[in-house]
Amino acid sequence: MRPSKTTAAAGRMVCGFIAAATLSALVPALAVPLATIATSIAAAAPAPPEGEVKVVVTPPPTPVAPGSHAEATLVLSPPQGIKINRFPPVTLKLQAPKGISLDSAELRQGSTEPLENPEDFPFKTLDPMKIRFAVAPAASPGKARITGKLNFVFCVARSGYCERTTRDVGFDVTVAPARTN
Repeated sequence: MRPSKTTAAAGRMVCGFIAAATLSALVPALAVPLATIATSIAAAAPAPPEGEVKVVVTPPPTPVAPGSHAEATLVLSPPQGIKINRFPPVTLKLQAPKGISLDSAELRQGSTEPLENPEDFPFKTLDPMKIRFAVAPAASPGKARITGKLNFVFCVARSGYCERTTRDVGFDVTVAPARTN
């Protein structure tokens, strides 16, 4: 009596593993169902939000005199239904050109520790980030660009979809001509 195909396949089981010959026969048969499952999973994943979180940087309104301090502000402005998470914190890493020194090359806003209560995840209000800097007394007049990378996590309130994002930011500082007395 010849064993059936099912019995033969079962006979090829060795210590709980399918023999390589059986596995190579199964791979083409599973390819279509696995592709269908992967497509279904991708279709079920929430889509990223349509509205972008706006990043608004406001440089000093007037030229900055050499030897003085100034401040720029950065504001995150999410559209309605988008929330900015407090953890991980919003971080801004900055680089300044020659002639400008930053009070802090890295700014943070939010929690450095994981939050337990989901009600505490989003910021209730998001304060502007203050970018303080000094212009060197010997700085050349003209425009100088401060650049940086902004990292934050935003979530769609309705679907719960969250995404970590990095944005390039930058602004020009107009250095005033040095006074001659």
